[in-house]
Amino acid sequence: MRYNDIFKNEDKEVIRNLLYKYIDITNFDSFLFYLKSNNSKYLDFFNEVKDNLIDLYKNKNPLIFDISDDDIINITGETGSGKSTYTLKHYNDLDKYEVIETDKLFNESFEVDKFQLQIRNKIFNKYQDEHYPGGYNLRINFNHFNDVLKIIVNSKKKTNKCLVIDSGQYRHLKNYKLLKGKLIIIRTSVDLSIKRACMRFKKRYPNATKEEIKNHKIKKYTAFELHKKFNTLIIKSFILYRF
Repeated sequence: MRYNDIFKNEDKEVIRNLLYKYIDITNFDSFLFYLKSNNSKYLDFFNEVKDNLIDLYKNKNPLIFDISDDDIINITGETGSGKSTYTLKHYNDLDKYEVIETDKLFNESFEVDKFQLQIRNKIFNKYQDEHYPGGYNLRINFNHFNDVLKIIVNSKKKTNKCLVIDSGQYRHLKNYKLLKGKLIIIRTSVDLSIKRACMRFKKRYPNATKEEIKNHKIKKYTAFELHKKFNTLIIKSFILYRF
């Protein structure tokens, strides 16, 4: 779609829906150029969006979107960005919060409470062909995060606690309109997040060889571009919730 076709509409809701559908990180720079070239009244808004994107080297404060009144808090960011630290600091009252960390939910070597075990079993039963018993099952999370999020969110009906979902897999979300409650995006720089992830690997595997440490580091830096998916999440969220 041409950008002119988006803005020929007078109805702002139509414009919002078209922006949501067509604008993401892959075309964001060209879109900004179009707005600037056409002296668009929306240029300031989207310049603000650009200023709020995750940076390669600059740390930024968490970005918070209030989406709905649902008692759900979605916390996301890169591996090593500090999601779990943020969650532990702000949502450590177990009488008020049911914290679901999807890395632990999908790794059966971690014990989870009865509530989360029911979620785990429901997901693994649905995708039993992709389930590796006793192992690390993040592949299901990668491939089916829309359904995973639906199952977790629907579980809210079975608890009177605020549901806190700590997951880096929001980068794989296809339908952003599934989000409910509050969305918190941790915007630690990509560089620092990757360094932390590498340090975590050394701590978790103290007997790892130099070659294994090197390969893990290469793997992490190969994934350097993954932050762009989070920036698409930021762009879409601005369009959906602040435009």
